[in-house]
Amino acid sequence: MPIFHKFQFFKNKNNYLVLEVTRAFFFYSMVGLFYLSGIILILMVTSHDAIINLPIIKDRFYGLASMALIRQVPSLLLGFALLVCGRAIGNRSAKAFFPTLIFLSAAVLYTIFFYRSFAPTVVLILLVILLWLSRPNLYRRQLIISHEDGFLDGLIWSFLSISYFILGYTNLVDSHHQSRISLEEHFSVPSFHWWLMGLLTLVLIAISSTVLILFLKYRRVEIGLPFDKERFEQIIKKGDHHYTGLAYLQDKRIWYYQAQGQDQIALQFRAQGDKLLVMGDFFGDRNYFDEALEAFMSEADLYNYHPVFYEVSEQEVMAIHDHGFDFIKLGEEGIVASTQFSLSGKKKQNLRSVSNQVEKAGYVFSVLKPPYSKELIASLKVISDEWLAGRKEMGFSLGFFDDFYLGHSDIAILRSREGEIVAFVTIEKSDTEKMLSVDLMRYLNKAPKGVMDALFIRLINHAKLEGFDFFNMGMCPLSNVGKNRFSFFNEKMGYLLYQYGSQIYSFDGLRHYKQKFAHKWVPYYIAYPKQCLFLFVILALVQVSYRQK
Repeated sequence: MPIFHKFQFFKNKNNYLVLEVTRAFFFYSMVGLFYLSGIILILMVTSHDAIINLPIIKDRFYGLASMALIRQVPSLLLGFALLVCGRAIGNRSAKAFFPTLIFLSAAVLYTIFFYRSFAPTVVLILLVILLWLSRPNLYRRQLIISHEDGFLDGLIWSFLSISYFILGYTNLVDSHHQSRISLEEHFSVPSFHWWLMGLLTLVLIAISSTVLILFLKYRRVEIGLPFDKERFEQIIKKGDHHYTGLAYLQDKRIWYYQAQGQDQIALQFRAQGDKLLVMGDFFGDRNYFDEALEAFMSEADLYNYHPVFYEVSEQEVMAIHDHGFDFIKLGEEGIVASTQFSLSGKKKQNLRSVSNQVEKAGYVFSVLKPPYSKELIASLKVISDEWLAGRKEMGFSLGFFDDFYLGHSDIAILRSREGEIVAFVTIEKSDTEKMLSVDLMRYLNKAPKGVMDALFIRLINHAKLEGFDFFNMGMCPLSNVGKNRFSFFNEKMGYLLYQYGSQIYSFDGLRHYKQKFAHKWVPYYIAYPKQCLFLFVILALVQVSYRQK
């Protein structure tokens, strides 16, 4: 039969995409109808009484309190409830199904008894049917309202509230203000007291909506696990990178992927609202990367999170892009080939001069290994506090002064002739990358001129002696970002900031400084879901960066 063949068309695996697009179209059309129905119910409060269907209300119950109770309160309550439910259904929250069904049924009954027009009732009945058919699509185990959704809903709620005040005020009818339409034909807001009662009703609606949202968001589930030193150190034996040491800050959770009953690969992240901010690449056995990425995406989606991958390599960002993510180049890291580094030649004359001056002044460089004494940590804390000069430390993608964190990395120090430590550097190692890198680099005001140059020179030589092929100079934000004609818009904005934002941050100066050492530049990226606005992604990163634990 022709109908059967058409049905088979959708069941054919080759047309899976068509089926998914069709499902998505009907689903989001349903969500749009939720918002439309809610808006209609709210704004109907300010319209004339042609919508009222029961004459008995006019004849026997015409009173301010009665009319507000019978007409305004249910309409406003149901309208805003449908907006909340529309958001929850749009987020595919399984928990929202039955509350939404109850509110829809109540709205259907309300419009049947109080509206002369059958159009709202038909739309609401259609919503009930679509909701029931869409139940399999409501699979997410919790509701998390993203900043993007919250911003949009805030605009809608503000528009409706302002519209209520304006339309209500223009339709005021009392002894000092005569309506253009007789009271028999128009009693949308018969007096200021009724309008004020509507205002109080909005307060009640706000409280009720908050309670409904809290019910739908109750018992938030976090994915991943708190930092466990032993478990973490076991998995990095299978593979690491120069950002894995940031896990010792204990400000992130660790997500593990298991196969054959063992941890195989993992990542570190921090949750901020609906976003899971992943720091760096996966670490562990890279052979499991594809399966782990798919599993992480699926688990995040199940619990209504949006992963954001920060400072990830080019190799990983392309795989993440295949999952429907946008990406933007953050900048480039300067890499020194330690075995090729030399101070010989005319170009390195200034570096040689600085290094020799520091050495002649009696300063001695050395590398210490944990564990460290309390006295040493205390002396380093003095240096750190003076270097910070009251500034708040950042975290997440950068280290901060923490005893536990310092206790799991080598520390390079520079001592004066008198034995005083005037500068220190925390060293991060990556055996997989055969790379040495630095995180904290802090020094006293009385440290010798060119102390950073002297430290970098000695650290690069230390990397060579320790058998590391590369030394990482760190990130140059916005370096070589958005220079091409066809670059993304956000990258072009980054390029403008790089060129003209020197008064805020010396982007170009940082690149120029590291250029003295670096042999090559490696790009790093940020990848984020298409439904997330880049502005809110950046705000989330800023928030976690200034919240250490």
